[in-house]
Amino acid sequence: MSETETTMTPQAIGARALAKAVEHADKAHAHTVSAYGERAFNEAKVAENIRFAQLYADIAKAAGLLANNT
Repeated sequence: MSETETTMTPQAIGARALAKAVEHADKAHAHTVSAYGERAFNEAKVAENIRFAQLYADIAKAAGLLANNT
């Protein structure tokens, strides 16, 4: 490992992944409403952000399991 590389604990990885999951869930929600509160579905963006939210949630879950086993 070089001097500039750092390692993250499972807890830090989980916290970062959980924050990203919430960020993408918020983005998905934002694509379901317009500035006037009307439904304005952009299905592709909603689906994309939901997939990212699920991915990051799975990473957070795996990091939590790893933290419990160390």
